[in-house]
Amino acid sequence: AQRYAGQVTRLTSLRFPRYAFVPGERPHPRRHRDGHSYGKAEPRCGPLTEPWREHTVYCFGIDLFHAGYYWEAHEPWAAVWNASPEPLSSLAEGLIKLAAAGVKARQGQARGQAHHARAAAELLRGVGPGVIAGLDTEPAAALAERLADSWDDDARLPAGGQLGRRRQAPSLARV
Repeated sequence: AQRYAGQVTRLTSLRFPRYAFVPGERPHPRRHRDGHSYGKAEPRCGPLTEPWREHTVYCFGIDLFHAGYYWEAHEPWAAVWNASPEPLSSLAEGLIKLAAAGVKARQGQARGQAHHARAAAELLRGVGPGVIAGLDTEPAAALAERLADSWDDDARLPAGGQLGRRRQAPSLARV
């Protein structure tokens, strides 16, 4: 099993892009011909369902987020958001907002970071307490609120149950 940041086992074997996009630092991934995703189809998927571990698009978003590819993580999660019913669409939207906070943190835009992280917390709390699609929503929302004030590039969203162990995924955090 492949690990990154020494902590989390990857959920997919899909290849990461050659750079993590931060606006103003590198070519836009889709709009610029030197972008890492230029000319490639945007992710598509069916709705997020159980067993969520088999939903490659959702899991790849988690892999990207954990590896610090925040802009790139939003793309698979946007596909999940558009394809899934509530409360899973709100879960995906919350993750998208959290990824946007990561992009703003990398840009040094504290206001944007705080705005997106707080929106993520609100969406994740709105999903309801408990574990949904492998994510423990209440600690995830609390993490988002903490990240509104101070971004930690090694942040992981809290997983429910045995997630984060080999083959168990989205070990989105250590809270």
